[in-house]
Amino acid sequence: PVKLATCGGIYPIILCPGKDATFTFVKDVLDEIVPLFPGSYIHIGGDEAPKGEWKKCPDCRKRIEEMGLADEVALQGYFTKQIAKYLEETYQKKVICWNDSLEAVDFLEGQEIVQYWSLEHKKQLPEFIGKGGHFIYSDMFDLYYDYPAAMSPMKRSYTCRPLIDGKDYAGNPAMIGYEACTWSEYIETPQALEERVFPRLYAMAEHAWAGEKDTSEAAYSDYVERLTYFKEHFSKVSWGSGDPKGLKKTAEKMGYAKKMMTGMSPEVKASTVEAAAVS
Repeated sequence: PVKLATCGGIYPIILCPGKDATFTFVKDVLDEIVPLFPGSYIHIGGDEAPKGEWKKCPDCRKRIEEMGLADEVALQGYFTKQIAKYLEETYQKKVICWNDSLEAVDFLEGQEIVQYWSLEHKKQLPEFIGKGGHFIYSDMFDLYYDYPAAMSPMKRSYTCRPLIDGKDYAGNPAMIGYEACTWSEYIETPQALEERVFPRLYAMAEHAWAGEKDTSEAAYSDYVERLTYFKEHFSKVSWGSGDPKGLKKTAEKMGYAKKMMTGMSPEVKASTVEAAAVS
């Protein structure tokens, strides 16, 4: 029995790749979802997957042995590859996964696209790229807009570089673009959502389109000045602070932390902290 999740967090019970019925279930769900989106890409996730249950599950242990897999990490790679193969062969979809998937050695074939979000899984990216792989840059410290501007200010969006393990991938053909992520578990109103996204989204867009761009203080000041046009043009949009200072910055940080902590039950907090420590 699994209780319905009512808050964000990392949960210990995940899909069982040891049972054939799981693959049937996932494919049935995808058969309903895929026709809704005509684009050529589909994101299937794969991040924050604690494997404690798999270590105890006899079906998972049997699957690992039958397939000659090294461990539970390789089992996730196997699981992911089966679903990716189904989507590619049945729907001609290009699969996107979070860069956690690169932990599985047999995943490093370069056919899929990974979305880079966490430096904890950066070491495998060069090998993946060397085999023809591509990635989307969504570093959680630069481009997560569920974080208030006090934690990730607009200037950071404007000046960020796709630096991964010491290498700058700006202009590299392996990088197919940027994506700013906005997770909405703790964003309660449309106005709050707009204040998270604007004006940082404009900074990210200009940065992405410009390629090898000027990130000097003068260039950033020019960008801030040009923002006045957008504020007038989109007067009905709720704008956030962009680069808060002083007490406003402190209040934003404290407000975010408080909402995160009060939104999770003690059990979910514990499982989230444990899973984050393992990863």
